[in-house]
Amino acid sequence: MIHAVLYNGFEVPMLGIGTYSLGEEQIGNAIQCGYRLIDTAAQYENEDAVGTAIRKSGISRNDFCISTKLWIDDMKSNNTRNAFFESLKRLKLDYVDIYLIHWPAAGICEAWHEIEKLYNEGYIKAIGVSNFHKKHFDKLFKTCIIKPMVNQVELHPRFHNRELTDYCKEKGMAVEAWSPFGGTGRLLNNDILQQIAFKHQKTAAQITLRWHMQKGIITFPRSGNMDRLKSNMDIFNFELDEKDMGLIDSIDTHKCLGADPELIDV
Repeated sequence: MIHAVLYNGFEVPMLGIGTYSLGEEQIGNAIQCGYRLIDTAAQYENEDAVGTAIRKSGISRNDFCISTKLWIDDMKSNNTRNAFFESLKRLKLDYVDIYLIHWPAAGICEAWHEIEKLYNEGYIKAIGVSNFHKKHFDKLFKTCIIKPMVNQVELHPRFHNRELTDYCKEKGMAVEAWSPFGGTGRLLNNDILQQIAFKHQKTAAQITLRWHMQKGIITFPRSGNMDRLKSNMDIFNFELDEKDMGLIDSIDTHKCLGADPELIDV
């Protein structure tokens, strides 16, 4: 597995599993297939399933990189610290590897100060945010002591989010992609992806994940299907050439499919 190195030296696998709506058995399947970076959130209501799947796997805790997130309501109500320890309890862990603010909202600076304390206390290995745009960072940077190490955003061939990605990299933040397949299977039927898949004797999903990886983006495909889990992991034995990358770049519509963080004021 290839790893990204965050600015604090912490190493994160480049390929993980997104667990939104997945249960214990499906998460266990992902672990069996070799996934060690597992992304969950308090809002997903499956942190307990993640924790149980890890314990039942029999694999050392140190082999996993577990990421979870602070939900908006807890941030707004100044409940960050309690919310973190509730997540830790559900995960049945002594620490989490990555802790993110899930969405920008009122209270980000206060929440971030609490997250900084938890990081300094050793409960978190790396801290970051999700769905933040430049205007949200502008506010956070005025008061933060430790800058975010990660920003998890919508990013896929139909929405490169290039301006934000470049900004994050300039600031030393790693970029993670949620919804790397564009939220639906329609992206994978794209003629360009299909042609490149045929050229490499791979699937369109594998081509898409390889495109993310070659751009240096940590990626979380979501699946509970054993065959697709195995297939998504099989992307380390080939490389896209410059022409392939350019063709995939041409798919960009410059339009996000999910909620637009640019419309969120803090």
